[in-house]
Amino acid sequence: MALRTLMLESTLLLAGVGLIGCATMASGGTKQKITITTDPPGATVMISESCQRKFFIKETTPAKVTLPRRYAYHVIINKEGYLPLTLGIRKKVNWTIAGDLILLPLHGSRGGGTATGIVFSGIDHFTGAIWSLDPTEIKVKLQPIKTNSLEQPKSQ
Repeated sequence: MALRTLMLESTLLLAGVGLIGCATMASGGTKQKITITTDPPGATVMISESCQRKFFIKETTPAKVTLPRRYAYHVIINKEGYLPLTLGIRKKVNWTIAGDLILLPLHGSRGGGTATGIVFSGIDHFTGAIWSLDPTEIKVKLQPIKTNSLEQPKSQ
């Protein structure tokens, strides 16, 4: 009887390892691609985590960057002759986390299963997969800097 119980618990544990972490598997992992385009192209894009002021990505538009899902970001877009833009990429809850919430009670059916379920449900949280980045595509039209059209009269 003890062997049968051990085999059943082992099978459930292995199934749990494969099933929990739904957001990690269903949403494509812990990183997300973001596309940034500008009109006109050729602008410099600098990206930093919201909590830090250190820019860790510097690209030229059009750009495709891959960012960890666990952070929100500041994006600064500059091009000579145009007004600079500051945008944000926010993180929002990934709907695939619902799979973890549905499966969590299944781990609690035997002895210490609830603790095991909580550990496996934490996979998505600790990897950042419970988050999605928004927007996934940034398209901006840069505004030219207006120059002062009043010229100083030339003195003779």
